[in-house]
Amino acid sequence: MKFRLHHIGIVVADVDRYLDKRVSGTVTIDVMDETQDARIVLLNHGDLQPITELIQPMSDRATTAGFLKRKGGGYHHLCYEAASVTEVEEYFQESGIKTIYGPVSASALGNQLVLFGYTRNREIIEFVVNHAKNSA
Repeated sequence: MKFRLHHIGIVVADVDRYLDKRVSGTVTIDVMDETQDARIVLLNHGDLQPITELIQPMSDRATTAGFLKRKGGGYHHLCYEAASVTEVEEYFQESGIKTIYGPVSASALGNQLVLFGYTRNREIIEFVVNHAKNSA
């Protein structure tokens, strides 16, 4: 299976401070994600891929709060596009990836389903189920 890179997730303590110092990108989405208890901002880089996702945990309940406390923020995950939840689950099983979260609806991604996994290389990986792929 081959998957297309969708975005790079970066955890930040303060989205507004990060945006003031960013090198590039235009804000295309800025939402509060109740499921993750986080502010999510997507930066588009024009014709360049991938998108940058900024994740600001809003409380200690946020799914990324521990990461921010331990690491001080920074690179968190890569996200790929998949055609179905089943495709992701099969890939996780074949690759020895442990599901850590999802499938859940992602408000910043048009309420598409996302799944997070933890790889054998101790990396977090996310998949967004691209409904447009299913209807193509």
